[in-house]
Amino acid sequence: MKGSKPLLEPEQEQELPAVMLVIGGSGFLGSHLVETILTKEWDARVRIFDIAPPKLATHPRVEYVKGDISSYQSLLAASEGVHTIFHVVALGPGKSAEQYHQVNVLGMQNIIKLAQQVESVSQVIFTSTVSVVFNGQDIEKGKETLAYSTFDEAYVQSNISAEKLLLGFRCTRVDNSTVRSCILRISNMFGPRDTSAWPNIIESATKGKRTYVIGKCSVLVDWTYVENAADALCLAAEQLAVTDSRASSQVFNITNGEPMAKESMRDLVCESLGLSKIRVTKIPIPLGIILPLIWLFGLLLTLLRPIKHFSNPWNFRVRQATKNQTFDISKAKEILGYSPQISVAEGVVKTKEYFELSRKAL
Repeated sequence: MKGSKPLLEPEQEQELPAVMLVIGGSGFLGSHLVETILTKEWDARVRIFDIAPPKLATHPRVEYVKGDISSYQSLLAASEGVHTIFHVVALGPGKSAEQYHQVNVLGMQNIIKLAQQVESVSQVIFTSTVSVVFNGQDIEKGKETLAYSTFDEAYVQSNISAEKLLLGFRCTRVDNSTVRSCILRISNMFGPRDTSAWPNIIESATKGKRTYVIGKCSVLVDWTYVENAADALCLAAEQLAVTDSRASSQVFNITNGEPMAKESMRDLVCESLGLSKIRVTKIPIPLGIILPLIWLFGLLLTLLRPIKHFSNPWNFRVRQATKNQTFDISKAKEILGYSPQISVAEGVVKTKEYFELSRKAL
């Protein structure tokens, strides 16, 4: 946009035209991303593309377009002036294989088609999950180069398919400019407006539900405060816009860089909100017996595939619940300049305040 203020520093040659398209901008991460973009000195407007309207306060630089990522025509109708596409649709575990395919696979195919056909599109950024590299073993400071998961789990495999589509995408314009892209794999996100992690813990605590533990009583995991994830997305957009960008066609792990026992977050939630701790029951059956039984169940589902396809998420979920999963964020620090600005402890306080206000409003 001629005469506009550049997104980046003056010595960085490219400018960011008018529109940031945030697909899934009404959701948990998407809404925080919109707020973070508005704090940047970018000469840019934000267009939220979502099936649900945003709950954020109106802002002169933000517009909303109702649409479904699985519909190319719907996306095309929202594409005018788009420079950067953020795919942050949050479809967590527990949905059907068809839903995952629609959002992650067909959705990515539509985004790639849009990037090919709409001349203004220069950047595509996709939020994936660290689960795409879980293969049943402990992961300690895992790097982005780990092999893809081979588990037949629809959530994981749809994200893997979307990653492969974007990593294999190449588009060069007539003026020799290219559409650049990168992927951010985020681990266990939490924060204000969380719709999964904290609500599930709160529900279990208030209803007196038990947590059942198989194998190791304590496993290490990484958490990511949502505002840090939103900041990482903006850093990715800035780095993709740099001439000879090192971020292009790359994958980055994004976490808070503070591994902690899985039950620690559960206890922090209960303690901060004054709830009774969730009772934990250890299943007395050895993991060496449970896993073969799950494998046999998976074999039965495989034999039934000629009649109907069934996935076996339990093999993945049980193994994941019993293994350490921590990830190295040094690549994001080096190339994106990422550094978690809000610690887990600070994030817990901010999230607690949000949920306390939410409970009072009920």
